[in-house]
Amino acid sequence: MLVFPYALLSALYEDWPVYERFGRLLAEYHLLGTDAQLAELLLLSPEQRYQALLSSHKTKILERTPQHCIASYLGVTPG
Repeated sequence: MLVFPYALLSALYEDWPVYERFGRLLAEYHLLGTDAQLAELLLLSPEQRYQALLSSHKTKILERTPQHCIASYLGVTPG
């Protein structure tokens, strides 16, 4: 993960236009992922969200993730 102060990021965008495009594409990618996650949360049942998570090929990560974190991600309470 990289963290930039906003002033440094703005200067980078101004000095190197290719980074401005990169930043825009990165922001779009993040927004689409957030939108998809919100749509899942609103439109799918907890069981459907869990099945989608299992089928997303992230099972190795799920094995190492505490259940309360998975529950929070799915929008349910651990039980």
